[in-house]
Amino acid sequence: MPGHSSKTGGKTNRGGPPPKPRVLGKGTESLVERLARALRKRRPRFAAALGKGAKPAELARLEKELGEPLPASLRELFAWQGGRTLDSFFENQYLLGLAEARGVREGTLQFIKKYKMPPGYWSEKWVPLLSNGAGDYLCVDLGGAFGGRPGQLVDYFHDSDDRLLLWPSLDAFLEYIVVALEHGELKIDADGLVDIGGKEALKVRRRVLAGWSPPDHSAKEPLVPVQRSKRPGTRQRPSARRAPSRGR
Repeated sequence: MPGHSSKTGGKTNRGGPPPKPRVLGKGTESLVERLARALRKRRPRFAAALGKGAKPAELARLEKELGEPLPASLRELFAWQGGRTLDSFFENQYLLGLAEARGVREGTLQFIKKYKMPPGYWSEKWVPLLSNGAGDYLCVDLGGAFGGRPGQLVDYFHDSDDRLLLWPSLDAFLEYIVVALEHGELKIDADGLVDIGGKEALKVRRRVLAGWSPPDHSAKEPLVPVQRSKRPGTRQRPSARRAPSRGR
């Protein structure tokens, strides 16, 4: 994943079918539809183990709590699957369903209120997407924290001040995963870790990251300046890792 790190110091779409996210070059299928199809083909046991997706009322409840609609792809992702499997979805992280994402968000908000954590530790606009099972989460940031853009992906570490700005959007990240799956460029090692390597996925990563330059510092927030990653497209802090299962 891309990595630009920082240190801590609308209208609601209610009910109805989830809106279709931007289509990226495969007929009329959305990214989530392509993901579901590719997982069924390349990782059938993983796809079969995913729980049932969220209902419209459950999605609307989260949007009400956030005070704004979910990005289209995130809404569709939660409507399609409900997590449940601990097999790795990307690197050492598993995919969350809506119920677990809401639970993590609510629990963390209670924690920062109780212990008066500093600004930047967590945002009420963050929606957890992936977890390593050790208290760290990849989140969709609806508020554009650290002077960034709304919709960017932020890596949260529970035992560190580091916050990595990883992808400019959920669509960018999903396209990277989907193309890797479609071209057989997503591999699972002996420890169950998911790794992506191949020219098609690399082309996507370069394209979606082109022109994206997260700010080094936002004067609007009392935060320590961002530290740039040496290698965009990868996470820079491998501590506190869960031992993932070996499922496909």
